[in-house]
Amino acid sequence: MVKETIDEIINDDLQFFRERQVLALFPISRSQLWKLIKEERFPAPVKLSPKCSLWRGGDLRQIGEKLTTKKTKPVLTTESLHGGGR
Repeated sequence: MVKETIDEIINDDLQFFRERQVLALFPISRSQLWKLIKEERFPAPVKLSPKCSLWRGGDLRQIGEKLTTKKTKPVLTTESLHGGGR
C-alpha cells in the first residue's frame, strides 16, 4: 500500500473536501475535529447549505504543512487533544 502525502492528494487549492475525506487525511476523530475548529486550531469549513460543509484544499494544505514542519510545534498532538494528557 502506497501512502500519499497531503500535497499529493490535494492537487488544487480550490479543490473541496467533505468531512469524511478530511478525517481520512488527518488522524483525529470527528468530535476532535470540531473541537479544534471551535478552538480556532483547525480551519473552519465553508458552509454551502445547512447540511453541507466543505473544506478548501488550500486550507488543508496549510495545516498539513504546519504539522510536518520540523521548525514549528505540531498543531495536533495527543496531549493537546486530550486536555494535557489527563
